[in-house]
Order: sequence, then C-alpha cells, then structure tokens
Amino acid sequence: MDFGGQRKVKQKPLLPEGDHLAICYMITDLGTQEVKVAEKFGGGTKPQGKVEFAFEFPEYKAVYNDEKGQQVMSHWVMQTKSFYGSSRLKIMLESWSKKKIGANDKVDLSVYLGRACMITIEHNPDKNGLADDDTGSTIVWQNMTNFPTKLSDADREAYAKKGFLKGDKKTYPTENEKSYFDLGKFDQDVFDKIFPFKQKKIAGSPEFEALVANGKAILKEQSDAKPQAAAVAQPVQAQPAQAAPMQSIAPDIDEEEDEDEISF
Repeated sequence: MDFGGQRKVKQKPLLPEGDHLAICYMITDLGTQEVKVAEKFGGGTKPQGKVEFAFEFPEYKAVYNDEKGQQVMSHWVMQTKSFYGSSRLKIMLESWSKKKIGANDKVDLSVYLGRACMITIEHNPDKNGLADDDTGSTIVWQNMTNFPTKLSDADREAYAKKGFLKGDKKTYPTENEKSYFDLGKFDQDVFDKIFPFKQKKIAGSPEFEALVANGKAILKEQSDAKPQAAAVAQPVQAQPAQAAPMQSIAPDIDEEEDEDEISF
C-alpha cells in the first residue's frame, strides 16, 4: 500500500503586498464555535462567539473560477466577539472608526457594511510548509498585517477620481452582493445565500441548533436528505436584515488559531 508523498495544492490568486483600498461587503455571525486554546494556557478547546468580515479590493481582479472569468479580489477575516483587553475585533473597529470601544459596549456591526477602508496585505509562507507539485514553490497566504484603517479624506478623493468610489458617501456599492447575517435576528433567505461550507459551520453552533429546534431555521441540505424534517422546521418569513448589538463575551488573547488567515 502506497501512502504519503506530496499533497497536491494550488496557489490561489494573491493580492499584492502593501496598502490597498477595500470595501466591506459581508458580515457573517458564525455563532459559538469550539476553538483551540494554546498549550501555555492549558490546551484543549473552549467555546467562543465568532464573526466574519469579507472585504473586496476594487482595484484588483483575478480568475477564481474559469466559468465566471475575472472577479474582484476578496479577503476574509474571522474575529472573536469580544471587546476585552487586546481583542482583535476591538483593535480592528477602533482603527476603522477612530472611536474607542469599552469592554462592555454594544456595537452595531451593520454600520460597517459597505464602508471603505485601507488594509495592509503581507504574504507569508504556508505554516505547514506545503509545496506546489508543478513548480515546487512554497504556497503562501495573504494576511492582514494591519487591521482596516479609516480612509482619509485625501485618499477618498483620490480613489473617487479613479472611479473606485462613487461620490463622497459613508457606504459604497460593491461588485459582490452585500450581506449581513445575524443569528440573533435570523433571516432564512440571507442564510441560504451563504457559502455551503460556511452554512455547515454556522449550523454546528448551539444558536443555530436552537433555531432549528424551535422551527425557525433549516439547513437546506439536511432538508433534502430528510424531507420529514421540513414539517417541523419551516423557513421563517424573510425580514429586513437588522443588527443585534454586539456585546463582549470573553477575552480572546489565549486562542491558538490565526483568525486573519481566512482568505480566497
């Protein structure tokens, strides 16, 4: 029996390193997820609330899918729902809004949907040292090295002249469909448009399981496999997407995972 050998991998299109204009087009509440705890803090796992932000970079295009052709380049970042201490979410939002956030403050995340900002991208080798079979080159990740920073008036005017920002507004149109998903104000139509692999992640959260148990949510893939479940868990009527205030739940400084390495 043969096993092992090089794993086939493909280098995804990467944004150039440096500072770039970005617009937030998606904010997704992932619910409570089990995350690894660093060994120095005792190891194991612990539950933490997670939220994910997606940004598009209007200056750059790439081919992710041959059938779709060139698309605007995007980057995702996952954060812990916490405003304690050196919380990454707190640092990110304070840098973006230029407003201080207290540990117990409630923040309406929906106001960041469509907002422009500057993001610094850096390329780092794959942490597992995987190499491409065809070229032998090391696969690299694109990471945020600086969190979103507020766009200056000068930058806004310069990008507007280039046609990337339409007018002097707080929010801007995006090539990707904008989406705000909040488990606290569940909208089945919005959930159904989320990527299937992210739907499965959300479906594993206790918040989603509670919605299913109360007949307020359904994972369509499950309903196809088990038609009888549809009678119990009917989709709710679509409601305008609204933001549940974000409240701190726990410090996030002892996490082992790199939260800003989620990209495509």
